[in-house]
Amino acid sequence: LLPPLSRQLGMPLPAYASVAGQGEWLVEVPVGSERSVPRGWHKVCSTKKVHRYHPPEVKAAILQLDAAAERLKLSCAAAWTSFLEECGTHYATLKACIDALGKLDALTSLAEVSSTPGYCRP
Repeated sequence: LLPPLSRQLGMPLPAYASVAGQGEWLVEVPVGSERSVPRGWHKVCSTKKVHRYHPPEVKAAILQLDAAAERLKLSCAAAWTSFLEECGTHYATLKACIDALGKLDALTSLAEVSSTPGYCRP
């Protein structure tokens, strides 16, 4: 979105800025260049050096990004629920396997310690 915004402003390629409490994806315009800002741009905040705006294109893109993030969150929750349901059908087998692996790990550790030189059995 930045090249078309740059053409609208008649300035070099602007950069997006984020300001705590003000928002993200703000376009910064130097104070002397605010006359080139189109009327549809929403002024969010300003400092001595720059004014920060939300162009309509960026607002639309932010809405799309938020919707995509929400869809991703829902998809992740559905995948996690599906995984838990799949694990639930094989719970007994998985539990027996994990218990056996735990015992095998403990015995392997004890065998490794007992093979060290100078080891004295308690």
